[in-house]
Amino acid sequence: MLGNPIWGSIIDRIELRKGMTIAVLIWTVATGAPALLSGLAGFIVARAVLGFGEGATFPGGLKTALDSLPKRLHSRGTSLCYSGAAIGAIITPLIVTPIAVRYGWRFAFMVTAVAVYCGWPSGWVRFSQKPSTAARGSPYFQQSMKGDFGVSSSHTGSVHYRSVPFFI
Repeated sequence: MLGNPIWGSIIDRIELRKGMTIAVLIWTVATGAPALLSGLAGFIVARAVLGFGEGATFPGGLKTALDSLPKRLHSRGTSLCYSGAAIGAIITPLIVTPIAVRYGWRFAFMVTAVAVYCGWPSGWVRFSQKPSTAARGSPYFQQSMKGDFGVSSSHTGSVHYRSVPFFI
């Protein structure tokens, strides 16, 4: 939680995508570091660095929701950000504990880091786009971002339903 205001400032200053990329790289290195370190002091430092890197999740998630969702979906987007963190905290021990029991705690840390290092960039490239370059840049999406929803009629008198973004 101490890193949240720091990361909020960083993300505002250098842009969301760059800030989140740096944060995830810090988090990933700090996740795998205990597998390579020895001693309590190294473990404590690695976990503190991990906590700092993780501090970007809430400011980054909230900014993503506000920047890329129409106004009427802001609450849903921010709730997904918060609930995703809670679900991750529940699911992770269920996955990592059996790995640690079978292969050791160092291997469990390394597997987590490698999974994030390999999996996150491909998802980030595939699903993360700047709003100006995304398909969301359509006139229909721009109307929805302004909160301009509902039914309109054309000059011919026929009724049209404006497109609402489908992704949430």
